[in-house]
Amino acid sequence: DVSKVLYELHLLPDRRDLAAPALVPVEIGGEIGGDKNLVAANTASPAAHASQSQQASQDWGRRIEAAVKQQSGDLRRFVVASLDSLAARFESDLRSAVPGPVAVPTPVVEAPQAPARSAWPWIGAAAAVCLLAGLSIFLWMSTRDDLARAHAELAELKAADAELKQTSDRLADSVKDLSAAVAAGAAGGAGSAQASSAPGAGAGLPRAEQVPYGELPFDRGRLDVLRDVLTKLEAQNFRGVLKVTSLPGMFCLAGNASDGFAPAPAALPASKCDLVGNPFEESLSGQQRQSIAFANLVAGVRQRTAGAITVAVENAASPRAATPYPARTESLTAGEWNRAAAANNRVEYAAEPAP
Repeated sequence: DVSKVLYELHLLPDRRDLAAPALVPVEIGGEIGGDKNLVAANTASPAAHASQSQQASQDWGRRIEAAVKQQSGDLRRFVVASLDSLAARFESDLRSAVPGPVAVPTPVVEAPQAPARSAWPWIGAAAAVCLLAGLSIFLWMSTRDDLARAHAELAELKAADAELKQTSDRLADSVKDLSAAVAAGAAGGAGSAQASSAPGAGAGLPRAEQVPYGELPFDRGRLDVLRDVLTKLEAQNFRGVLKVTSLPGMFCLAGNASDGFAPAPAALPASKCDLVGNPFEESLSGQQRQSIAFANLVAGVRQRTAGAITVAVENAASPRAATPYPARTESLTAGEWNRAAAANNRVEYAAEPAP
């Protein structure tokens, strides 16, 4: 509005005029001698011309400033008067529209509100909580993975310990066998002649018979072998003890404890076995390991020979591997492992003459 008034008073150029106005400083004098001053201004020296231009600019600036102040005062008075008249008109309209006295509302002075708290601390706290939660989850997952790896390593260590124990037992048995062989060799030819003429040698002892997985060790084929050995010992008038010992093999099995286990497929990698052992042999008690026919044959020979021949049925306290198990490698299959296990799952027959 001020700019519009100044434009109407010809104190400002038209804004629609894009060309910059060229202002020529003019020295305004009296009405008499104006032309002479103009000529003098044009023909004056450059220094005098610059001084006159500066003086004219200052004079115009003072005039414009005074005009603006005067117009601002006029505008202020005009606005105040207009607002007063507008308020009076509104008041008269309200009085005419509402009957009775009109209550003028008392202005309510609002109490100064506390400055709004910034939301950045809450955002920072939420971010910290999220960061801590993520870190906790990461640490928990890492700990769980480490624990799983530790369990796997512990299982491998237990398996290796069992294998070492079996190897130690086999080595101890081998040492005993070597010691016996050395002692037999030291006895000389006389000892060899006595060994060849021993009653057990004529009966084909010592002897071992394999037992398929899941069969009773003292039954079926082992029963026929026992009958044959006893017949030969009776024919030789043998007096002593016939030891029949069951030794379990460690099979690569597939299955579970509830449904049972069975030898794994031959092509299955040995590392994929569900169990390496002989749970069927471990589940049998002393009486359950032999059939009724086997037990009757053992009792009958004792009665028939009047105690001259006694059959002692035993279970090995620790398995002895007659055939070594293959080394566990990535290429080892369950079939290769179970061939050695089948050879080691056996019943041995040995005769001990009475002193």
